Amino acid sequence: MNSNNANSIIIPDTEQLALLPEDERNLSQFYKSDGVAAFSTRGGKLTATTQKCMNAVIISLQTHALERFDSVEQFNEAIGENVYELKVPFSRFVDYIGYDRSNKSKAVQVIDKLKELQVDWNILEAWDESGKQIQDERIGFINLISEAEINKSKDEISISIVPKVRRELLNQETINVFDMRICNHLWSDKYTPRFYDICRVYMRKGYANFEWTVVQFRELMNVSYTEKAGVKVWGYPQFKDLKRKVLQPAVDNINESNLIPFRIECETPGNPVKIIKFKITRKEKLLTQQDVVAADVELKLEVIKLIELYRFNSVVISYFGYQTNELMHELDLKAIHYLKYALDKFDQYSKNTQVKSPSGYFKAILENTNNHNEFIPIYAKIEKSREVSRREKELQRTDAFERISTEETRKYRQAVINQFWSKLSEDEQGSIIAACKKYHGQGNLITKNTESEAFKRLLNTYITDVHDPTLINRKELERKIKQKQKAFDATNQGIF
Repeated sequence: MNSNNANSIIIPDTEQLALLPEDERNLSQFYKSDGVAAFSTRGGKLTATTQKCMNAVIISLQTHALERFDSVEQFNEAIGENVYELKVPFSRFVDYIGYDRSNKSKAVQVIDKLKELQVDWNILEAWDESGKQIQDERIGFINLISEAEINKSKDEISISIVPKVRRELLNQETINVFDMRICNHLWSDKYTPRFYDICRVYMRKGYANFEWTVVQFRELMNVSYTEKAGVKVWGYPQFKDLKRKVLQPAVDNINESNLIPFRIECETPGNPVKIIKFKITRKEKLLTQQDVVAADVELKLEVIKLIELYRFNSVVISYFGYQTNELMHELDLKAIHYLKYALDKFDQYSKNTQVKSPSGYFKAILENTNNHNEFIPIYAKIEKSREVSRREKELQRTDAFERISTEETRKYRQAVINQFWSKLSEDEQGSIIAACKKYHGQGNLITKNTESEAFKRLLNTYITDVHDPTLINRKELERKIKQKQKAFDATNQGIF
C-alpha cells in the first residue's frame, strides 16, 4: 500500500492481535456494528451530549428488545418493516445519557437536538485500498430518529425509529462489545468516545497497528466542518491544534482510565503530518479499588517511616496543626503527598550537602511558597486520577444495577402476563391473538404460526405495550428492582 496517498487507510498484513477474548453475551452488555461504531454526521455537528443521547437510544432499544424477546434477531423479525415506537421510562433514559435524574430539563434539550442529527454509517468503508474515496452505493446521511416525544406525567419518552435505522442499531453481523455507559459517564468530550469505539472495531478485527490519514482522522472523529464550493473547510485546520485539542486528549483519556484494558500509542511522522500511526497494547494490570486503597496505605506507611527515621515528627505536627502525634490517624491524602514531595526534595539536597539542622531545613521546605506553587499542579493530577477512579467505581456499580434492572423487568413482565392470560377465557384469548395479528399486519411472517415461540414473545409485547399498558405497575416494578439493588449493595459492602 502507498503510505503517501492522502486518502489511503493502511493496515499491516502482519502483526495481528487477539487483544481481548470475545466477551460472553449477557444482558449487561451492549453492541455496535462496525457501521454504528464508525459514523460521520453532516457538518461534523455531533456534540458530546448528542453522542451520549445517541448511545442512550441504542442502550434503550437493545434493552427493550431483550426484555421482550429471546434475541434481537427475533425482535427485528417480529417488528418487520414497521416504524417502531420505542417507549422507555424517561428517568431511565436520563440515566443512560449520564445525567442526574434531577437534570431532566437538560435532557429534553439534548433530545430536541437528536431529532436533527443525521448520520452516515460505516465510513471506514468510504476508502478503498488504493486510496480512492468510494461514493457509489453509499446510503448517505439519514436521520437517526424520526420523532421523539416526552410525556412528563407518565415519566415516559417515546422514540420513533424507522426500520433501516432500527436494523442497523441492532445489527449483530459485526459485533463490537461495549459498555457505552463508560463513554456516557466517564468522558465529557465527544472525541474520546469516538476514538474508543473505533479502536474496538480494530481490536475485534485483530489489528494491533493501524494508520489513518489526517483527513480520515477528522472524518472519524466528527471534527466540525463547513463546505465552500464543495470543499470541506475543517475546524482545527492546523495539525498542531488538531493534535492538542482532539488527538492527544483522546489518547490520554483512554490510557489513564482504569476501566479500559488497552492503551494507545501514536506517532505523527513527517512535516507536514499526513499520516497518524497507532498501536494498541494490553495494559499490564487494571487496578481495582482495593489496589488503590492499598497503594495509599503503603505510601502513608512509607512517609511515616521516613519522618520517624529523620525525627521530623514534631515539625510535621506543628506545620499541619495536629492535636495528636498519631500521624497514621491524622494524615490525609493531600498531606501524605505533600510530605512525600518535601521528603524527596530533602533527600535530593542532603545527598550532596551537609545539612546542619535537618529539622529546620525540612520545615523551610514545607513552608516555602515556591514549593507550595510547584506542588499544586502535581496534586491536581493526583486528584484527577482519584476522581477517575471514583467514577470508575461508580460505573461498576451502575453496570451491576442495570443488569439487575433488566433481569427483574423481564421476570416481572412475564409474571404479570402469565397471571393476566390465565384469567382469560379461550374466546378472550383468541380475540387478543386476532387483534395482535391485525396490529402487526398480514405481511408479518411470525403471525402465521401462533404456536411458535417468536409469536408468543410478540403477543407478550402486544399485551403490555398496546392492549393494556396499565398491566405493568411501574411503582411495583421499581420497588422490586430497588430491593434487589439494595441486597446487592449489602452483599458487596466495601467493594462499591
